[in-house]
Amino acid sequence: MEQGPPIQAMSAESKQEAFATAEKELREGKHQQAEQRLQELAAMQPPFAPACFQLAMLMFRRGDINASLDLLSVAAETEPDVAAYRFRMAFVQQKLGMNEEAAANFTHSARLDPENVLAMLKAGMLFTAAGQMEKGAELIQRAVLTEPALDQAETNQEMTPAARHEIGAALRTLNQHYKQMNQQILDELAGKYPAKERDRFERAMRILYREEKAEYNHPLQRPEFILIPGMQALPWFEREDFDWIPRVEAAYDDIRGELDVLLEEEAEFSPYIVANEEGTDHSKTRAGTDFSSLVGSPMWTSFHMTKAGEISKNYARCPKTMEVMESLPYPEAEAYMPEIFFSRLQPGGHIIPHYGQMNFRLTVHLGLIIPDGCGIRAGEETRHWEAGKVLAFDDSFEHEAWNRGESERIVLIFEAWHPDIRQAEIDGLQMFFRKRAEWLRRCQPGGRSAVTAAMETDNGTD
Repeated sequence: MEQGPPIQAMSAESKQEAFATAEKELREGKHQQAEQRLQELAAMQPPFAPACFQLAMLMFRRGDINASLDLLSVAAETEPDVAAYRFRMAFVQQKLGMNEEAAANFTHSARLDPENVLAMLKAGMLFTAAGQMEKGAELIQRAVLTEPALDQAETNQEMTPAARHEIGAALRTLNQHYKQMNQQILDELAGKYPAKERDRFERAMRILYREEKAEYNHPLQRPEFILIPGMQALPWFEREDFDWIPRVEAAYDDIRGELDVLLEEEAEFSPYIVANEEGTDHSKTRAGTDFSSLVGSPMWTSFHMTKAGEISKNYARCPKTMEVMESLPYPEAEAYMPEIFFSRLQPGGHIIPHYGQMNFRLTVHLGLIIPDGCGIRAGEETRHWEAGKVLAFDDSFEHEAWNRGESERIVLIFEAWHPDIRQAEIDGLQMFFRKRAEWLRRCQPGGRSAVTAAMETDNGTD
């Protein structure tokens, strides 16, 4: 029988065809023929990396872990930009107790594939076990920022118990890092305020880090993020509680005038519930409220002057409105507050019952365009907007809003400190959010940090 050309002389297309044939033989149970074909491809110069990888998987299942590692090393050296080779090599190295090498290759794999949260988690845990706590926590945090659903993975019954356990351990490691950052805040507060002024904030931090159980003063109050215990728990607050309310209401004509210009110019009001730039849907809250029906919806839109503490490009378009807002003692915290915006709810719109993030600030509405049939419930009480009048409520209570009228409803929304808050708590919260913002910026996917630098220079075991 006439023999074909030596395998070293095969074209790239022929090599791929031979590899596809080997994979087909494996599926058909023809293991001897498949393995022989894969070995020939792996023996080429340069080796055919996919064949090395497939052989490595066969060797691993056969129990020959060292041979598997050797083949994976060849595959990774031949095609250094393939994340799967690095990831599998790290997995095998971890099995062999080569934890330092495994951590480096998991990290390298995450650099090659920024969506591989498992590589980040595994590298993070290995660095943590080696005593590199901050580097480990940073990788775990990056994984959570890349895939926010990891935060609820421990209760996800669709995942295997082993996966839930592994992710749970990583999240506990991250939580420990946050507790260490938090202790710096508590120490600083202790140097400025007596114990009686900071006791509620200290308890709030223990509740946040699950060292103390939350106790609510009302069955309809469930802040999803931070609860300062012992703070006056009322769903609604009255105008007499704030000396600045008359100042806001006196500016109604100016604020309404700027809104009218925006409407005449058809300024862009963006959907209030959006997917992030990577397309991740954050419409489900920690408490399980599902806003998915409003993601990208024109039914509920907003025009932000400030958002998450940052001045928007829209700020300059509303100078009179912002002059009034800047005169108020609104809450500030880096990358979190203030938030000031026009909220637009179309006829038939319903903002479903939900809880806000914290109980130390109030949400304030100034009615601007209010048709009949609109209302808002906080706790057990429903109130109605009036043009030129302010409503103030604690959004850590369950609340909802609706427009059953025939035209759009628009209100100006901003925030105010809870009247029961202490200065020590304001200082503590501002330190908390500043440290949190600095940490999250450092860990942002694609952001440069110590881990990013390591990713860019690390070549695994090469």
